[in-house]
Amino acid sequence: MRALLIAGVGFLVVACGSPAGQNFFSSPTGPDGSGGAPQGGRSGQAGSAARGGSAQGGGSAGAPSGNCAAACAGIGSCEGDTCVIDCSASGTCPTQVKCPPGVPCRVVCGAMSSCSSGVDCTQASRCDIQCTGMSSCPNGVLCAGSQCNVECATEGSCNSQITCSAQNCQIHCNSKGACSGKVLCAQGSNSCDVECNADSACGSGVESDASATTTVACGGSIACPAPVTCGGATCGVTCGMNSCSSGVCCNAQKCDVQGKDNMCAH
Repeated sequence: MRALLIAGVGFLVVACGSPAGQNFFSSPTGPDGSGGAPQGGRSGQAGSAARGGSAQGGGSAGAPSGNCAAACAGIGSCEGDTCVIDCSASGTCPTQVKCPPGVPCRVVCGAMSSCSSGVDCTQASRCDIQCTGMSSCPNGVLCAGSQCNVECATEGSCNSQITCSAQNCQIHCNSKGACSGKVLCAQGSNSCDVECNADSACGSGVESDASATTTVACGGSIACPAPVTCGGATCGVTCGMNSCSSGVCCNAQKCDVQGKDNMCAH
């Protein structure tokens, strides 16, 4: 009789313990695409969201946030707290792509000449603009918020002006002839990072009014043929062979210009 009672108690302990413990530490994918805490480990922010808290940056882990779902309706789809506007199919997004206000926004211009009327991400809280189709984003990119990343990743992409007034601007023109329009980190920016590391990239020059730090890399042959200008606290400009043919003007408090003389040296 005593053996039967012990066996019954052991069965109840097993049935009531293990599954709940496994689910507690297995959080779904978070809004940044990463998984939750490993099973049996200490959970971080994503794990806390899975238990009813909220993940950093917005909605609950693994599901669209309420803010994104409302703002992005009829425009794109939500990945976590980010509104994603996909213009990868041929013929999509013939009018200006405009990100909704108050939420992070990602625009994917993946088809040839996609986003043909430009991209406006000035009202989003954070911007990620991917001009990956041949000759995509031909009519300008505008962005603001806490951070703006613009990738002009194919030949001839972004051939009108890019204007970034985000706190942190990252603009990458690392394909042949990319960013033939002016690249501008406008007033209001704190930091500006521009890469023109391909032949004939950044054809109409680079201008940075960022208040803190600017870095410009003109590593491609005949890159940055128009003037490169910068101010703020610090500015570093690197000019490769046959690049920066119109010169560099650094008016920052601290300048580091390599490959060319600083035309505006104090």
